[in-house]
Amino acid sequence: SRVKGVCAKLFDVKPEYAEYAKALEVAAGSRLYHICVDDPQTAKVLMSDPGSRQMRRRQNFVPLSKIQTRVPTPQQLAGARSAAASVDGECIPALEAVDCPECYTKVV
Repeated sequence: SRVKGVCAKLFDVKPEYAEYAKALEVAAGSRLYHICVDDPQTAKVLMSDPGSRQMRRRQNFVPLSKIQTRVPTPQQLAGARSAAASVDGECIPALEAVDCPECYTKVV
């Protein structure tokens, strides 16, 4: 399908990281409710269809083909882990805490 679904439905929090589910939700914010599509053309078709019952309210679309991933460098990750440890916290990359098909890792 060209429409993948609401971003929040494309992945699950791993059971061992369930305690961090709220933190992941807060970090993602309203982006969890964006609609994931394969490309910008699909989003245009959905937005331009005046008879579409799904588009009764404003929606944000995330074309998979346009997502640019940003993965922290080992130095950035080490710095974040060090800062978290200094206040008795933990730092875990979001991709480590969720299960999702490989094709949706860019969304996370």
